[in-house]
Formats: sequence, structure tokens, C-alpha cells
Amino acid sequence: MQQKKRVALLGIAAVALIFASFALVACDSGNSSDSGAAESSSSVAAQSSGSSSNGMDSSDTSTALSSSDIAKSSSSVVACTNTYGTNTVTDCRDGQVYKTVTIGTQTWMAENLNYDPGDVSSMGSYAWSGCYNDTASNCTTYGRLYTWEVAMNNAACAYGKKCSPSGVTHGVCPAGWHLPTKNEFTKLYNTVGGDSTASTKLEFTSGWYNGYNGTDDYGFSVLPAGLRSYDGFFDYQGKSANLWSASVHNASDAWRECFNYSYASVSRYHVNKGYAISVRCLKDDGVSLASSSSVANSNAASSSSKVVSSSNSLGVTGSFTDSRDGQVYKTVTIGTQTWMAENLIYDPGDDVSDMSDYAWSGCYDNVVSNCTTYGRLYTWDVAMNNADCADGKMCSPSGVTQGVCPAGWHLPTMDEFDTLYNTIGGTSTAGTKLKSTSEWWWYNDGYGTDDYGFSVLSAGSKYKDGNFNSQGYYAVLWSASGYNELKAWNEYFKYSDAGVSSGYHDKDDACSVRCVQD
Repeated sequence: MQQKKRVALLGIAAVALIFASFALVACDSGNSSDSGAAESSSSVAAQSSGSSSNGMDSSDTSTALSSSDIAKSSSSVVACTNTYGTNTVTDCRDGQVYKTVTIGTQTWMAENLNYDPGDVSSMGSYAWSGCYNDTASNCTTYGRLYTWEVAMNNAACAYGKKCSPSGVTHGVCPAGWHLPTKNEFTKLYNTVGGDSTASTKLEFTSGWYNGYNGTDDYGFSVLPAGLRSYDGFFDYQGKSANLWSASVHNASDAWRECFNYSYASVSRYHVNKGYAISVRCLKDDGVSLASSSSVANSNAASSSSKVVSSSNSLGVTGSFTDSRDGQVYKTVTIGTQTWMAENLIYDPGDDVSDMSDYAWSGCYDNVVSNCTTYGRLYTWDVAMNNADCADGKMCSPSGVTQGVCPAGWHLPTMDEFDTLYNTIGGTSTAGTKLKSTSEWWWYNDGYGTDDYGFSVLSAGSKYKDGNFNSQGYYAVLWSASGYNELKAWNEYFKYSDAGVSSGYHDKDDACSVRCVQD
């Protein structure tokens, strides 16, 4: 990981000059006069000089509001009941599953909000919500972008109108969750050691420009989602993350939190309400997080896999809870097949050493956060859950091989992979169509388009000698098809190839597992 810079705050005059030059779009923490703390009157004066450079009137004069101006109220939360699992919440409005993380006394969504509020044009002239570059796969990876009135779910907060929110603002967040205030963000930063290092500690471990990734010490997983300016121009994906707060600055601006690829610190600016940036929801005080035991835990698809239509991909997405450990997986139906849309992360325990001398399952580089991001790696005998399939033994599985997958799911055969590829147009373009839109090595357009939400990640592999290899470059998925006593078939996705290829690995190598529903 590249070392992020640590910078001192600049003087007021310098701040104003830089703001005027960069129009408040780049999250350069060296220009902040409000890094996570409540702003002073002098810092507000300094920052206000930059807001007018966006081409819109930044007057602080509030427009009088009639009842017809208020198309939506910030309290208009859809009346339904969310479902909670182990470190997850399912938004009852659309079935979207979000990871959650508790840091200190606060529980946050560990992903950006991806709820589609529908037609928001009545809220204001600049009201908008959508995906970066108007590309659906960017919503899947980074979450949606929202202008401030849409994030607040309140037309009275549109550009030119100075609303004065008080108390908890649920905004576009699901019931029981809300848009955080500046003070709540500050509380988060103080819990993790202060704003001067919060960016590094809270940013995700990959996907940031030029290798300037975070350490994601707490699982908050900030992604560089970029932004959309009021004039419809998209920029800064890969380089910055911007999170709306519920705190207003004036009639034209609201406060945002800024994470930049090259800085260890997090910063705070006010920005034009017509910009569209990310939303990260915070759980209301007093809302209980039900344990996974309160969630349907059967592995039968009818009770634990909720499939809902999604506009974010060509596949039909849903979720599934593995009753063995409470892990929630995204799923996707493509044609007649339903697949896990994430690599398996189930830990089969230390007993796998009884299978063979090289039997192993674990995380890339033996770093737990790699399991969280990419799933676990398994030698073939462990993936098959069968000691007779170990190195030097020629097993001949027939029918469905559940292997290490949960009940109702199985390790796919080569024929089942072929069915997947044929459904989406063949192997020559399957690599691009199935690879995720992030985590791939940038060279030679290594990112995929993830058209179907299958989201193959470049997890790499582990050789039998213990060396780890090719994270960021390759993904290798085990099949249930043996090749000979020493090798088994796998599917091979490469950063530089549009296609996907079949090959074979030594059974003692450790690769990823992607389960398919029976």
C-alpha cells in the first residue's frame, strides 16, 4: 500500500485561493479548515469564498417556502420492517442487503446506500439520484449518488432553500437509520483515533488510485465512488469519496465528509447541494439489531434466499444466509441458474488437515481482511469436502457435489460453468461481463463491466509451497470436475483478457469457490 501523506491545515487565505481554483470538487484534505471538528466562524468565512466558483448563485438568502414546495418530508420513511442478520441489515423497501459495522457506540452501514428513490425531479431543479457515469454496475459497486435534497428526502432542502433540520433526519435511509450529522461523523473519527488518520483507517484496502489504499481497520470500507457535479459531469471515481451529512451550511450548500486517495486525514467541506455524492446511513439510537437467530436460518432456498428484481444488472439479484455461520451472500439468477454473487467465505475449521498433507483453507497472505473482501481460498480436497479427492487420488464424483458449499448449493461442474457462459453470449466476452467493476489491476482495462452482478473479484491463489500469488491480476474458481490424480479443473479470469478460460491447477493449490444453487 502506498503511504498516504500527512498534511497540516493551511491558513485561511490559502484555503480560499485553493477553493476558488478547484471549485470544491477535489477532496484535498490539505485545504480543509474543518477536519472533523465543529467549524469556527473564521473557518466558515474562509470556506464560503470557494462555493460561488461552481457557477451557481451561492447567496445565503433563503427562499420562502409554501406547502407546495415540500414534495417530500424527511420523516416519510417507508413503513415496513427491516431484517437483521449477523452484521447485516436487509432494507425492506427493495430487499437490498447491507453489511453493518459497530464502531464504539455507533452502528453504521459498511456500504454506501444503493436505494433508488424513483422520480425525484419534483424536489428541485437539480434534484437527481443515479449511478456514476449513468452505468448501473457502478451503483452495484459504489452505491448510488444523491443530491442533497434527495439524500434528505425533503424538497425544502433543495438548492436556494435553507431548511433547518433538527433531531434525526432519516432522509433516504431505511426506517431505523438516518443521515448522520457532522457531529456524528466527528464522533466516529474520535473513536478511531482522530481525523488526522481516519481516512487511512476507514478507507477500503483496494480500488484507490495508484495503490493509495486504506487499511480498513474497522471494516467501514470507504470506496472511491467519485461524484456528479450539478451540470451532470462525473469525476473523481477512484480518487475520492464524499459522504453527505444532514448538516446544512446555507441556502446553496451543505456539509460533506471527504476522503482523498493521497491523504491519511479526512476533511470536511460545504459543497453545492446540486452535487450528487454518496450516502452512508447510521443506525438510530434505541433500534435493536436482532441477532441472526431471529432471521430465517434454513438453507432451503424458499426460506432464506430472498430474490428480488433489480435494475442494477441483467441478472435477478437476491440474498442467502448460510445457517452454519450466519454469513449473508448476495445471489444472482442468470438464465436458469442461481449463483452466489460472492466467493464462499465459510471456514471449515482445522480438521481439514486430516484430509491430506497439503489440505488447507484460509485467507490470501493470511490476512483476515482479504477473506472479507475476496472470500476464502481452498485446496481442492477441502473444496470437495472429500479426502478421496486429495493430491495423488483420482476421485470420480457423480451427480451434485455439495462440497464445502451450504446445503442446497453445490460446487459447479465444468458443464455448469459452460451453461453460464453460453447464457451471456459465450466465453470470448464472459470475462469482461462477469468481472467486478473494481478490485482488478488497472493495467490494460482490467476492470469488468459486471453486467449481470456476478462480480468476479481478483482473489489470486495460494501455491502448495505456501506462496500467495496474483491477487489483483487473476481469479481462479474451482469446479467439481477432476482432471487426474494431481490436478482438477478450474475457471480462469485474467485482468487483461475479455474472455474466460478453463484450465487445471494442482489439487494442493488453494483457489476460490463460487457455489451454484441445486
